[in-house]
Amino acid sequence: PAIVSSKDEQALREKFGLTKPFIMYTGGMDRRKNVEGLVQAFGLLPDSLRQSHQLAIVCKLAPSQIEELGRLAKLAKLPQDAVVLTGFVSDAELISLYRLCKIFVFPSWHEGFGLPLLEAMNCGKAVLCGDKSAMPEVVGTSDAFFNAKDPQSIALKMEEVLSDDAFRERLEAHSLEYSKNFSWDISAKRAIAAIEDRLRAVNQSSCNAHGVHTSKRSAFLEGIVERVQMSTPKPSHQEYWVQLASCLDRTFAPDHSSL
Repeated sequence: PAIVSSKDEQALREKFGLTKPFIMYTGGMDRRKNVEGLVQAFGLLPDSLRQSHQLAIVCKLAPSQIEELGRLAKLAKLPQDAVVLTGFVSDAELISLYRLCKIFVFPSWHEGFGLPLLEAMNCGKAVLCGDKSAMPEVVGTSDAFFNAKDPQSIALKMEEVLSDDAFRERLEAHSLEYSKNFSWDISAKRAIAAIEDRLRAVNQSSCNAHGVHTSKRSAFLEGIVERVQMSTPKPSHQEYWVQLASCLDRTFAPDHSSL
C-alpha cells in the first residue's frame, strides 16, 4: 500500500478517463470471469452510487469484447463514461490503479486461485468476490462474499461497502493482515514439505520389517526379466544384453534400499 502522488494520479485519471471514485476489476475476459455480470450489477446500484462512481475494467480487450461490453452497458442504461475500459496497462499503472480504486470486485464463477484478489489485498483495498472455489480461502472473510451467479447479489454487496465507510475500512484492514498468509516463499516451502512427506510415506511402505525393498518398481523389473528369459530366440552376443541392461538402468530411478 502507498499513496499515489497527486501528479501521478491526475495523469493516470486523464489517460483513462477516470473522473470519479471507481470500482476496479482486472483479470481475463473468458466467460467464467463473469465480467458481464459485473457490468449488470453496476447498473443495479442505487442511482446515487451509480452516478457518483465508475466501473474500471482493467485488461487487454479485443474489439469484439469492447463492443459487447458497450452493448451490456447500454442495456443496463449506463451513461457512456460509467464503464471505463483501460485496455492493456503496464505493471506500474496496474499497481497505481489498485491503490486508487475505491473497492476491488472479482466476479468470477470459479478460480484456481485468483492472484488479482491477493494483489488488491496487498495494496490495502476492500476486496469482494464470489463464494465458490478457491476465492473464499484467498480473501478469508465471509463479509466479502457474494453469489457470483446473481448480479443482484453482487450489486447488494457493492452497495453495502460503498455506502458504509466503516465497513469498507474493516475490509481494508482485514486485507492487509490476511494477505500476509500468502507468499511465494510460503507456497514453495509447503510444496517441498508435501513432496518430502509423500516420499517418506512411499519409502516406508516399500520396505518390509527387515528393510528389504519390495516396491512395485522391483516387481516390475522382475516381470521384465521373466519376459526376457521367456523370449526366443535369445540373442547370443553380449553387446545386446549390455545395451538392454543400460536401457533399463536409464529408465528407472536408482534403488537405494540396499545401501
